[in-house]
Amino acid sequence: GATPIAAPSGSIATPESLARYYGQQVQWRNCGDADCATVQVPLDYADPAGATLDLAVTRVKAKGDPIGSLFVNPGGPGGSAGGGTS
Repeated sequence: GATPIAAPSGSIATPESLARYYGQQVQWRNCGDADCATVQVPLDYADPAGATLDLAVTRVKAKGDPIGSLFVNPGGPGGSAGGGTS
């Protein structure tokens, strides 16, 4: 089903310029042992009306009682998401 994107916790108000991102309805689809979706994000948060990109996201449900969400970003700019050095 669709899941709304909420503003980051701790924020007092959602900046109007980011409202279109926070109001997205995420369309989750089954992709094996997880759910997958694509969300749109600003390329530059300092210019949210500018260029955007589609960000692929995956969620895996808790195996026990859920206690919250954990967001993991393996790798990063120039980094590797897998393996190490040998």
